This record gives sequence, structure tokens and C-alpha cells, in this order.
Amino acid sequence: MHYLEKFGVSRVVAQTKYDWDFATEPEPNLAGRRVYLPRGRTLGGCSATNAMIYIRGNAVDFDGWADEGAPGWSYRQMLPYFIRSEGNERGDPRYHGHSGPLTVQDGRSMHPLVDHLIEAAVRSGYHPTTISNGALQLGFGRFQLTQRSGARCSAASAYLYPARERTNLQVFTDALVLQLLLEDRRTTAVSIHR
Repeated sequence: MHYLEKFGVSRVVAQTKYDWDFATEPEPNLAGRRVYLPRGRTLGGCSATNAMIYIRGNAVDFDGWADEGAPGWSYRQMLPYFIRSEGNERGDPRYHGHSGPLTVQDGRSMHPLVDHLIEAAVRSGYHPTTISNGALQLGFGRFQLTQRSGARCSAASAYLYPARERTNLQVFTDALVLQLLLEDRRTTAVSIHR
């Protein structure tokens, strides 16, 4: 058995031409071991290779970036973009979009063991949650997934494939983006290495 399979990571994508094959530097608290970091090297990036769980960054992280000098990155400033991108089948419209291109749905596999795990967490004093990306992210509940009718909805299927017939779009594969050239916050050119 390959070491990745012990952790439930499929070799279908991991450590293939569809993965960047990144690892951390040696970790002092892990006896110098490196931790494998699967990252998608395909159209759609990691959204084409990951587990499809839809979890946004935490509001505290966004606010911290803004406080440390990243203007425009506070949670309040980012939330409208999350809402606009999201085509969620449910959720409070103050936190969730329902007509965006990235389809977000409840999982179709409703194994009863998950309900028992959630019940055990709640009985242990943890907060139950029915949606992970609302006013509060803490709690136990079922994840929502970036799926459309049970199939993966990657960034490529949400944004790229619907636009592929545009005359102003040209897709290069096997190319590494080096730089985006901006004029008034608008990309006017892309520098790549092939």
C-alpha cells in the first residue's frame, strides 16, 4: 500500500501529473518529517481534485489579513464576493448566494453514522450547525459540497467551461503564470512560461 492510501488519499490524482506534489519543509514538531500537500495541477486547480467540501476561510483570518495591511480583504469586504459566486440550494441570503455559478449542495450520501457522530458531539457540549458558512462557523454538522446534482462542480466547470465559446478567451494548458499585468485593477496581460 502506498503511504498516501493509508490516509485515504487516492493515487488517481495524488503524485501524478495532475498534482503539484508539494510538501512542507521538515516539521520540527513531527520529528523532521515533511507533510504532503496535494494541490491540483489541472483546469480548476484544487477544486478539480479535492474532496469538494465547501468551507470558506474564517472571518477572523480575513480580518487579520486586512489589519496586517491587505486592504480589501476583511470578511465584510469579501462576503459579497462569496455570496455572488455561490449557487447554494439553501442558506440565509445574508451569507449565501443562490444564483452564482459555483453550485453548493448538501451531500447526496446521508450515511446514518454521521448523524450519530453529530449527536455525540452535541451531547458532549458542542454547538450543532446545519450550515458551515453562516454567521458562525463553529459547530458540528454535515458539510455542504461543491456539487451539481451529485457531480463535482469545480472552478473550471463553474466559470471556465460556460465561457469557453467567448472570442476573447484563450486557454493555455501546460503553462505557468508568472505575472498578471494590471491597469486600474483590470488585468490587461498575462505573463506565462511554457
